[in-house]
Amino acid sequence: MLTALACGSAYGFAMSSFYLLPAWLAGDLGASADTIGSVTATCALATVLAAPLVARWADRVALGRLAAMGSATMALSAAAFYFVESVGPAMYLLRAVHGATFTVVFTALNALVARLAPRERLSEAMGLVGASMLVMNAIAPALMEPLAHAAGWQLVFAIAAASAALATGLALAVPGGDAAVPATPAARGTGRAMMARRQTRQYALVSAFTGCAFGVMFTFTPPMALELGRDHVAGFFAAYAGAAVLVRLLLGGLPDRLGRFRTAVVSLHVYVAAVAVTPLLGADALELAGLVLGLAHGLFFPSLHGMVLSVTPAREHGRMMALFVASFYGGMSAGAWGLGRLATVAGYQSTYLVAAALLLVVALGFAFSREFSGRPRPLAPGQAMPAGAPGG
Repeated sequence: MLTALACGSAYGFAMSSFYLLPAWLAGDLGASADTIGSVTATCALATVLAAPLVARWADRVALGRLAAMGSATMALSAAAFYFVESVGPAMYLLRAVHGATFTVVFTALNALVARLAPRERLSEAMGLVGASMLVMNAIAPALMEPLAHAAGWQLVFAIAAASAALATGLALAVPGGDAAVPATPAARGTGRAMMARRQTRQYALVSAFTGCAFGVMFTFTPPMALELGRDHVAGFFAAYAGAAVLVRLLLGGLPDRLGRFRTAVVSLHVYVAAVAVTPLLGADALELAGLVLGLAHGLFFPSLHGMVLSVTPAREHGRMMALFVASFYGGMSAGAWGLGRLATVAGYQSTYLVAAALLLVVALGFAFSREFSGRPRPLAPGQAMPAGAPGG
């Protein structure tokens, strides 16, 4: 377990180093908002396109080796950024590779932990896996931003490559990570059976719109802050990641104790508030916006994942996590690309308000969802009560 968390942190450091890319694009390369959005969207879109293939692998192959493959590819693509000097095909291609590797590593590590963790502590275990990567959202930008100003971005890319290489070695060392799951006839058609369930479709919908809001926050907050006169934006990432990690370390068992559905509903509405108020706070309160977002994110997704995986057969865990990656980053891609165009025309503030409004509609639907809350639907005559209600 500890080796898997260390692997997540090493990979997360490499990936999080590129969260500063919008600042590089805006400050050094003079890129416009829609260009910045399209570069971010390329990475997010690649996670979506890679998800169907990863979903097939994740429940059939050795998960440690799968994570190692993704980490090694990240190392090579991060090193290749050393030679990129302008926005062009090479940048888009490399960011697409980054996105695909994230799908591989995130899915593999989460599926591995989900198989090993006790069901009654599933949300806590999932939160720790996410925290191992999330903490690097704070550490990597905080270390890399002053380094980029002092020594140039090429050094940042080289260090990111080295961190991903370290993750490769750790992934190969995860106990039990070299054990493949045999492909059985029972596993065939799993994807179709999953998507036939209403709860799975709603899980994808909630994840997608939350991803859209997250994409707006992470893509446009750095250039908006620079436009408002900030010289450094790492404080936003540090506040976000610090809050998310602290919540998962100190309150990681809260969803399992108080109820995953209740915790998810409250934290999702806090998520909406964080997005809505960010452009109203001003440049001086950037860290406050990151703090509120981190609190919401840190509680919402472990609650949601635990709620869904606790009623999902173990053989589907990998596919379910791949579905989450596709949904969340599909939404992130749509938010970065579509709302980037809106920001170019109407300003950054409009993107936050639209993203918050969309997420609020979804949050209200989620709060009254029978599939998630466990409230029974009216039964047809002669219909049996379904087992395994996901609420709690």
